[in-house]
Amino acid sequence: MPPTLNRTFTKLLTYSIAMVAVPFAAYKLAGDVVLAGMEDAGQRTMYAGVAAVVGVNAVLVSYVGSALWEDGGGTDRGGGEEDGKKDD
Repeated sequence: MPPTLNRTFTKLLTYSIAMVAVPFAAYKLAGDVVLAGMEDAGQRTMYAGVAAVVGVNAVLVSYVGSALWEDGGGTDRGGGEEDGKKDD
């Protein structure tokens, strides 16, 4: 496998696993540890769900940020040429 393809596959696999693991961990941590003393189980579940949503959004933001960083942040790296067109 070429190095670029290998790096891309590894990144995809890492973020795919994080999309499952981070929200699950946030839900369990918030529901069972942080909010364990809360009386109302319905509210505890709701706040734990919010923690899971925040966790999955954090993973998405980090993925988009890493993609932009890898891409150069949208800066033009063409070396002064515009779209490869020649002036006549």
